Amino acid sequence: MKWITIETVDNEGKKTEVFEVFSKENHCPLGIIKWIAGWHKYAFFPYESSYYEWVCLRDIAEFIEEKTREYKKDWFKG
Repeated sequence: MKWITIETVDNEGKKTEVFEVFSKENHCPLGIIKWIAGWHKYAFFPYESSYYEWVCLRDIAEFIEEKTREYKKDWFKG
């Protein structure tokens, strides 16, 4: 990822992981990624006053897709 980092944060006992997105330049928090049960996938919740260009959005989207696929793959193992 060119401009951002994504780190796992405390999921407060939930079944799915929670992630926070930061800028690489100054480690400024940009938003959170968490599981949306009704959608059966991860989604990004940007913090107020944060903004993005297409490279950041693509990185976030690819991360969300990857984590969603990993989680759904595990559904069928149990």
